[in-house]
Amino acid sequence: MTARTLRKAVQEVADVPNVDLHTDAHPGYTKIGQEARSHEAADHRYGEYVTPNGVGTNPVESYFAQFKRSLDGTHHHVNRVHLQRYVDQFDFMYNTHNLNDTARMRRFYGQLEGRRLAYKPGRSRWR
Repeated sequence: MTARTLRKAVQEVADVPNVDLHTDAHPGYTKIGQEARSHEAADHRYGEYVTPNGVGTNPVESYFAQFKRSLDGTHHHVNRVHLQRYVDQFDFMYNTHNLNDTARMRRFYGQLEGRRLAYKPGRSRWR
């Protein structure tokens, strides 16, 4: 990955000047890290996986590893058109993993008011 590709990916999902960027020590993050509110990098080359401030990439690596296993084990095939829906579903489950089933369903139903799930593109979206 180049600095340009990383910059594009980060800018698509974050307001860079207002974000605390946590990365590994890949040099492609250096310039965009200077533009972020803060930037900490764990340098895996030297066996550093968590910085002295507790910053590391293990949580995000774990998230994506679990997401990929979820797709492989549950859905078996993912259509790019619906990828965001798979991500949203996994994200909800991941972020509520410490809730019991009743609390998770209450939170889920609490987010439904005023929303409509429509399949056709261009109609109301689930978000």
